[in-house]
Amino acid sequence: MFKLIALDMDGTLLKGDNTISQETKKAIKLAKDKGIKIVITTGRPLQGVMNYLEELDLINYDEYVITYNGSSIYNTKTLEPIVRKGITGKDFKDIYKLSKSLGVKFHGFTDECCIAPKKNKYTEAEILHNNIDVKIIDIENDINDTDFIIKAMILDEKEKLDEAVNKIPKEYFEKYNALRTVSFIFEFMNKNCSKSSALKALCKHLDISKNEVIAFGDGDNDIDMLQFAGIGVAMENASHYVKSKADYITLSNEENGVADVIYKKILNI
Repeated sequence: MFKLIALDMDGTLLKGDNTISQETKKAIKLAKDKGIKIVITTGRPLQGVMNYLEELDLINYDEYVITYNGSSIYNTKTLEPIVRKGITGKDFKDIYKLSKSLGVKFHGFTDECCIAPKKNKYTEAEILHNNIDVKIIDIENDINDTDFIIKAMILDEKEKLDEAVNKIPKEYFEKYNALRTVSFIFEFMNKNCSKSSALKALCKHLDISKNEVIAFGDGDNDIDMLQFAGIGVAMENASHYVKSKADYITLSNEENGVADVIYKKILNI
């Protein structure tokens, strides 16, 4: 019997217009009514998830959300973190220098906001897409070596970012959890941060075994979570590579793929 459903957001829970279908909301409510934990597990900041948590009635003292690709786990009511991992200000400044050498855009996140050296279309997207403030700072002078930073990101058009990623020295992959999350974003996080590590920590907190977890995702950053869970479900809109790592492939995010699996494999209807 499944006790926890872990849901990636973009490309999984959400349709292309950033909404949750009525059918998916209905299926989630039915699962929730059976006592099954619903845990959004996303690369977004907390500020970019709260409206969806409210929409799904997931704000309570016994509800949790995994954000920043596993860097943080928050209680959705108190907003207190039960897991909080990041990189140092020194790391952040080093990655900023790397971004300048690669000729790509750069920003990152603190607990309070998105920070960047200058405004661009990606910082504007953070404001619109994730409801988070953006603070423009002098990174080399305003950030202290010991500051806590959640994660750093390099961003650009797909082709330009492809070229940049191929030039990243291997030591960055050894030091950080460094991965492409979407076509225009490459992230640098604490080496011990991932969706699977956060899900494992939350399962321990809730006394739930990984075999009692079913996880849904569509991106490369979801693979470790899909492989951790008792059943890992890839969306039809996922890449062939992601699908090859899943236990089950459902319909796309535009076709109520999450709801279809909840009905068939959890509610048995």
